Amino acid sequence: MPDRRVLVVEDDPDIRRLLVDVLVDEGHEVREAESGAEALALLQEWLPDLIFLDMTLPEMDGRAFRAAQRRLPPPASQAPIVIVTGLHDHAALVEELDAVALLRKPFDLDELVALVEALPNSGCPQTPD
Repeated sequence: MPDRRVLVVEDDPDIRRLLVDVLVDEGHEVREAESGAEALALLQEWLPDLIFLDMTLPEMDGRAFRAAQRRLPPPASQAPIVIVTGLHDHAALVEELDAVALLRKPFDLDELVALVEALPNSGCPQTPD
C-alpha cells in the first residue's frame, strides 16, 4: 500500500516528471496535472493526501487554484498543499495559501524526500477510484 496519495500540479514537464519520479520511488501513489483546471477536475474523482502546487501555472495560477480548491466540498477542499516556487516572497505565500510547506526551486532531491517524510499524513478520506 502506498504511503501517501500525492497530486503534483506543475506545468514544466521536466520538473513535473522529476517530482513524480522521486515520489513514486519513495512509495507514494502519484497523479499529475499540468494545469490548475486539470488538477481541479482530478480532485472530483481522486483525493490526494498532499498537493504539490506550482505557483506560476498558465491560465489559472497557484492562488486561483487554491481559491477554487477551497470552494470544493470536503474533503477535497481540505487537501493540504506544498507550494513549489521560485518566487521570492515565499513566506507571504505560505501564510496566504495556508500551505503546510514550501519547496523552493531549484530544489535538491534529498530536500524533497525529507520534506514529505517530515509532514504528518493527513489521512484524508478517500473516494473509490
